[in-house]
Amino acid sequence: MILSQRLKYKYLEDQNLNNKNVLILDSFISCMNKKTENINIPKNINTIGYRCFYDCTNIKSLYIPPNIYNIEKGAFYNCKSLEKIELSENVSVLKPDTFYNCVNLKNITLPSNITSIGEKCFCNCENLEEINLSYKLEKIDNSAFKNCYNLTFIVLPNSVKYIEKNAFFNCLNLKNVILPDNISILESCLFANCEKIDKINIPQNVVKIKDLAFFECSNLNEINLPKNLLHIGSRVFSNCSNLQIINLPNTISSIGQGIFSNCISLSKVNLPNKLTYIPSSTFINCGNLEYIDIPKTVKQIDNSAFCGCSNLKSINLPENLQSIGSDVFSGCENLENIILPHSLKNIGSSAFYNCKTLSEINIPNNISGLNSLTFYNCSSLNKVKLPKTLKRIPDSCFSNCTSLEKINLPEELNYIDAYAFSNCTSLKEFRLPKSIKRIKEYAFSNCTNLSKIIIPNKIRSISNSAFENCPNIVICGEKNSYAHKYAIANNLKFEEYEFINLRDISIKDTFISILKNEERKLDLILHPENTNDIFKVKWKSSDENIVSVKDGIIKSHNIGVVTISASVGHNKVAKCIVQVELPLENIYFETDNLTLNKDDSKHLKLECFPKNHTCTETPIWISSDENIAKVDSKGNIYAIDKGYCTITCTLNNKSASCDITVDLPLKEIRFDKTTLNLKCNDLYKLNISYIPENTTDDIALNWSCMDSSIASIDNSGTIKALNAGTTVVTASTNNKIATCIVTVKSSISEIKFKEDKLNLKVDDSKCLEIVDQNNNKVEPQLVNWNISDKKIAKIENNNLIAISEGTTVVIAQVENLLAACILNVSLKKIRLFDVNYLKCSANIITGKGIVGATVKAFKDEQMISDTCVIGQDKRFLLNIDPQDAGSEIKVEISKNGYETREEIITALYEFDVFSVDSIENIDPNHISISGKGCSESYIRAYIKNTQIGKACVVNSNGTFNMYLPKIKPDTIVTLKMRKTNYVTANKNIIIP
Repeated sequence: MILSQRLKYKYLEDQNLNNKNVLILDSFISCMNKKTENINIPKNINTIGYRCFYDCTNIKSLYIPPNIYNIEKGAFYNCKSLEKIELSENVSVLKPDTFYNCVNLKNITLPSNITSIGEKCFCNCENLEEINLSYKLEKIDNSAFKNCYNLTFIVLPNSVKYIEKNAFFNCLNLKNVILPDNISILESCLFANCEKIDKINIPQNVVKIKDLAFFECSNLNEINLPKNLLHIGSRVFSNCSNLQIINLPNTISSIGQGIFSNCISLSKVNLPNKLTYIPSSTFINCGNLEYIDIPKTVKQIDNSAFCGCSNLKSINLPENLQSIGSDVFSGCENLENIILPHSLKNIGSSAFYNCKTLSEINIPNNISGLNSLTFYNCSSLNKVKLPKTLKRIPDSCFSNCTSLEKINLPEELNYIDAYAFSNCTSLKEFRLPKSIKRIKEYAFSNCTNLSKIIIPNKIRSISNSAFENCPNIVICGEKNSYAHKYAIANNLKFEEYEFINLRDISIKDTFISILKNEERKLDLILHPENTNDIFKVKWKSSDENIVSVKDGIIKSHNIGVVTISASVGHNKVAKCIVQVELPLENIYFETDNLTLNKDDSKHLKLECFPKNHTCTETPIWISSDENIAKVDSKGNIYAIDKGYCTITCTLNNKSASCDITVDLPLKEIRFDKTTLNLKCNDLYKLNISYIPENTTDDIALNWSCMDSSIASIDNSGTIKALNAGTTVVTASTNNKIATCIVTVKSSISEIKFKEDKLNLKVDDSKCLEIVDQNNNKVEPQLVNWNISDKKIAKIENNNLIAISEGTTVVIAQVENLLAACILNVSLKKIRLFDVNYLKCSANIITGKGIVGATVKAFKDEQMISDTCVIGQDKRFLLNIDPQDAGSEIKVEISKNGYETREEIITALYEFDVFSVDSIENIDPNHISISGKGCSESYIRAYIKNTQIGKACVVNSNGTFNMYLPKIKPDTIVTLKMRKTNYVTANKNIIIP
């Protein structure tokens, strides 16, 4: 096999590649022997080069050994017989065209390290049925599985983040697809022509679906779109003929053209409420769609959007819609009614072409012009309202509207174009506006029932074919006018018609008074009354917020005065003044009853309904008893004396009343004594007085005592002295308070400490208690304390706190009585003090101790270290010089308030040698471990801190051999070597 015959190469020795000589060109191999069926790849090759096995059409199976780390682009391109391949686990990327056109490859498992599948990698693998993807796969490139006709199922792992366009294009038998959760975009033509897919769940992270992604998925009937989807591209679901229902999430703000075109089974669609534009051909030929609600945000519906929706019966157009494009509803044969919003500015040509069921249309006044064929063949259309400013009826606009009997043309209409009303066979009578200038060819042709058309004098052009095949037509106009001459020239019947022009207008009533929310029709008088002029009356209100007007009907909204005007043309104007009144219906006070204190005043607010009434009278105020309360003309009430009366207000025969109560409030309460001295168990009843005595307030006294342990008080005001001390007794009512200070003298004759002797450690504390002659506790606030030596202890809030070691006396005093107790304070013990072992070569000593303690080291009573104060981590470190092995070191810890503590440690040697040379199985039940160590030392074996077997002694020649019970393979065993004055050495081994 010759691998290349060009460029730089080198020779591979002693390697077999199908028993042929092999040449390596840089990093790739080229297969020239087309009959080769089996290939052994050399072990010293790590790369399969560009198109290495290109066109090797006889290779059926191939093993890629682990030494291959890289497979270049198109390596197995056009290996048409290749059925099976096992790839190296060390390959991480499949580059473009790797298995392009391997038409017999049926299944493949990708190495677990594969992160990327290149462009057209499996393209045209027609018989590929199964592929197992790596769970490290991140990217699938353009057309990677295009034309894999027999691929039926694929699971894309969640590691996949990018799938490029056309990746599964034309996979005709692909039915089930599980998409990865992390993907955010479905690219163009991703599943186009995958006609067997019937349902698919799109991951919630997808925000964009690009053009033609599911084009021609003819079996697709169910799809769940993610809640956060932002955009759907053009023709995404085009030709999905089985798709029946779809809900577009409200997060979508734009869609592409024709996304549901030719979805003939689609019956229901929910459009997102942020949509502003429905692109062209969106629902073209969706013949099963019967109703659709267009979101309020849509302002434009583009060409052919609903063209061919033959079952569409009704559609709700939004209020802000501005444009309907060409052919938008063309062919909607069952569309029965449609309301065009007032905001609409444009209707495209053929917009309602062949809407055979449409019976009525009202074209908004914002439409300045119509286009050709707009209502062509709308055979049920019988009622049309045209915009006021329309100047032209374009070509074939109402052609074939066979049910149209009458239409009122706008006053400003100038032109009626070719075939505009042709074949309108129900049209009977027509009157053209005075502004008409021209009627083009066949404008009314085949209007077989048209019997009369009135033509004004200003017209100067009528096509000879304008009324072709109108057998009953009669031209009406003035004698010798253009219409008269046209009738003679075309051999048509003519009748003379007198145009009686409108000279002036007036409104019957020049002043009208109406109530709010009332409607009334204004009578317009024409001068002369028998005018047959065609005219349009324009009605206008000087303030629509007060009175609005439409077609002479006025409606009042708010009170006020406006001028309503009616005008015809520029010089015929009539006016009427309208006054809107709002009568007073009722009056009432903000409250039905009111309570005042004597000499107080308050404003009583009068409420009227409705508030903006037009009544101008002045209210009248009256008091039923001015000795109790008076009222002025503004509703201010003045309380004179206690009692009851009624205040009444009258306005426009309406009245309101309020009951007034005048009270005498309590101002003060007093005790007969403000201070009181009692002895324990004494009783005393307090007397109380009220100011004023005849108050109208309800009096209910609340009694309380500030310290119920000193004295108590009942609801009659009787005080009982309980214990020595001072407290305050209170009576309260209606926010008024009376107080009396009560002092109770003590009955104690003797005091003593509850404990005869007190023992504390430094910094400890104890709550002190004093008892009387009856062993009853004396309240702490009665006791005064003292200590003979305040350096040893102190007292705070009855707590005795030890300060330093020693003995002192604690003294208590209650009034003239004294008691004493001896206090002994001793030092605390240091609980935490650990010193680590010391190597003889070490220059530090480490360990743990209590926070704040001081640590020092001594040898032969001489200090050999620095001083260390232990911090929050509870550790210490002392710097020393290295010591001789066997030397004894004293480490001392001390702290104020604590007993001093010391530890003796010995400086230890370190082992020079400790190794394991072999681990052997002696018999089925024992193993032998041999190695080197320090002579006369002991070695023991442990598994998880539990000793196994017996210890052994290292021989004088420095070797050891120990025997242990059989141990499971891969078990970790720890060997420990020990000797007096030596640091223990550890070694971990793994049993083979």
